[in-house]
Amino acid sequence: MALLMRFRRETSTPSTVTYRWGTDQGDLTWTLTIDPADPEAPPKGDGDPRDRATIAAKLTLRWMREGDWPTGGAIQS
Repeated sequence: MALLMRFRRETSTPSTVTYRWGTDQGDLTWTLTIDPADPEAPPKGDGDPRDRATIAAKLTLRWMREGDWPTGGAIQS
């Protein structure tokens, strides 16, 4: 099954990065919090834990490649 989730960064501090995410840009229902010091730790937040883990992994990969947390966009898996 395909996954298309949209996200928008809400806050970014040295200890946490928080995103709003969901299936529609106008309805970013759930939250996702990543710890930059331990990006492999399970992300905290709302919504399906598997979807949350997939989104967190893709956001972390972009952070590692680009050097900054993405501000918004979509993830397809």
